[in-house]
Amino acid sequence: MGRATGQSAPLRLVAAKIDLVSAMRATLQTKVRLFARLAELTGTRETAVEFAEGLTAGQAFALLAGRYPHLNDYEGSVMFAVNAEYVPPEYILQQDDELALIPPVSGGAGAL
Repeated sequence: MGRATGQSAPLRLVAAKIDLVSAMRATLQTKVRLFARLAELTGTRETAVEFAEGLTAGQAFALLAGRYPHLNDYEGSVMFAVNAEYVPPEYILQQDDELALIPPVSGGAGAL
């Protein structure tokens, strides 16, 4: 038996594995949809972000910009939508949310 915990080494190892599995379950995931120029820059229209509780939409964008550095050019101008509703960058994401990143757009039809 281990002196500090009263558990044998194999039991401590099992307890450590259980703690690791619990920690892994605490990781959340959200689907991210990219539109227009953001999709072109990343080469995908959809990806996923794994995160710990408390991550905001703006922080999720920063994580993606770490993967795709060209996204940094759009920091401060991207609009965020979660589950088809516009949200501020401070919006806290939940498990299974769908985050949409929408870059600024311009143009449109000319005068009729």
